[in-house]
Amino acid sequence: MSRILLCLSVHRLHHPWQCDSGAVVNVTNLKDKNKDEIIVPYPQAGVWFISVKSQCFHIDPNKSEEIVVPCNSTLPVANLTVKLAPCIDGGCGKYGTCKLYMETDLLYSACNCYSGWRGYGCNDGSKAVSDGLERLAVYLLTLSNLGFIPGICLAIHRKFYVEALVYFYNMFFSTFYHACDSSGIYQLCIMPYNALSFADFFASLLSFWVTLMIMARIPHGVRSFLHMLSALFISLGEVYNRHGLVEQLLPIAGGVFIVIVSWGVESYRRKTVFPSKKRLLRFILPGLVLSSMGLIIVLAFQTESNYKYVHSTWHLLVSLSILFLLPPGRYKSDTSGSLSVQSGDITRQPFHERPDEYLANIHHADDIDVVAPREPASPPLTPSIGRERGLKLQSRQQSRQSLVL
Repeated sequence: MSRILLCLSVHRLHHPWQCDSGAVVNVTNLKDKNKDEIIVPYPQAGVWFISVKSQCFHIDPNKSEEIVVPCNSTLPVANLTVKLAPCIDGGCGKYGTCKLYMETDLLYSACNCYSGWRGYGCNDGSKAVSDGLERLAVYLLTLSNLGFIPGICLAIHRKFYVEALVYFYNMFFSTFYHACDSSGIYQLCIMPYNALSFADFFASLLSFWVTLMIMARIPHGVRSFLHMLSALFISLGEVYNRHGLVEQLLPIAGGVFIVIVSWGVESYRRKTVFPSKKRLLRFILPGLVLSSMGLIIVLAFQTESNYKYVHSTWHLLVSLSILFLLPPGRYKSDTSGSLSVQSGDITRQPFHERPDEYLANIHHADDIDVVAPREPASPPLTPSIGRERGLKLQSRQQSRQSLVL
């Protein structure tokens, strides 16, 4: 029988019998010991040496000892193969993935372990997370996005269709992003991870923006322009630094500023607080508390260990705040069959198309409990508060709108 001793070392050559700082391979021609391998993680740069020594022996049947003898007949033959492979044979087992990294001119690989597994090959499970907790994390992070459904329904009911579309987009991609990201064992990726990540972060900020813009008292054309402007800059910020604090808070701060300025202008125009104190206390304040709590717990308390609980709470708080922050539905004031007032000018809509229908809806001021003077002046004076006289025009299609002349 024969054996081969091999010593692998860097920077200098070692004798196979004195391979103190190298790696040793000991193979024999026995069936169960005729193959061996050395794995060198992160090999150093430099010159590597291999020293080999062959040896023949036989086993003393009486003492069960190996006795070295000269190799007279044939010398042992060995095949030596040297190869480079990322991680461990290109993989990291069940609980990790092999990734390649590039730093300046250095290319190296490493195992990215998940579920608490550690080690060079993700084979150390001393701090591994149980399968039950893995499934719980997936369920919490995905199902918590269903909190957007009430907000979507309310937006549709109040005819805020753009906002409802953005909320649905946010719910959809946040659900599948976390289904792909929350666990390395239980995952469902409907598209590349980077695309899901971008869609989730982009939709989150866009949901904040459209909610703030619908709260602001601004013209419809300006709102449409700001929607497009925000989409362009939010997408740019997400590509530049998706996890940056400035990129996350800047759109929200800009939207809050627009809301405050528009409310201030409207309050000045009306000579009273806008929105009303009742709406501020019953709706705006609870909505702001919910959304602010969500932002605070994510920015201040979220860690890797409590991510599944804190981030799921964030989903619920922010999605439920929509129910309080969405303003009441607004009705158009320029439909046919009504009198429209724009900038103090009264414009009468055409009556010749359906005269009978409009005449049927002309009521005298006395019929609608409006106090009128007994002897009106001629020509009539400008009506004072509480003493109005004239005609009230109502449309069948839009009975909510009226104008006292």
